[in-house]
Amino acid sequence: MMTHTFYLLTFLMLFISNGCGSSSDKWKKDRPKVVPAAVTVSYKGNAVEGAKVYFSLKEGSVGAVSETNSEGVAHMTTFEKGDGVVPGTHLVKVSKVLVESTIGTEKLPDSDDYPVTVRRTSLLPEKYADYKTSGFSVTVTDGEQNNFQFELVD
Repeated sequence: MMTHTFYLLTFLMLFISNGCGSSSDKWKKDRPKVVPAAVTVSYKGNAVEGAKVYFSLKEGSVGAVSETNSEGVAHMTTFEKGDGVVPGTHLVKVSKVLVESTIGTEKLPDSDDYPVTVRRTSLLPEKYADYKTSGFSVTVTDGEQNNFQFELVD
């Protein structure tokens, strides 16, 4: 009985250790290298809190995103929070949107549902919310300080 228990425990330990190791995670293994990158966003000379910042690799399909803190700073994320950005040249867009919804007081015809109206208001100039019109691009380099400043103007 003791021998059975020993073999069973040994088998379970080997099975668990092989199944849970990060070295067997093909998704992580095949990821491109990322390097730390931070941005600071300001508008009319003031730090912008809650802005979404997006990087799009010009030659590739890997992007990064983050949200600015109360000081207007964001640490870019590609795969895991704050891990950084794939080196290369990236187009950049910045947006901050207020979304408001209201529910109507009268039901829709032939339905138990009420109408919902959603209003989206950009809190920053719209041109920055599109890669084509933002005018921003950055080159992220391995081994360098990748700290970028974006001053938004009307």
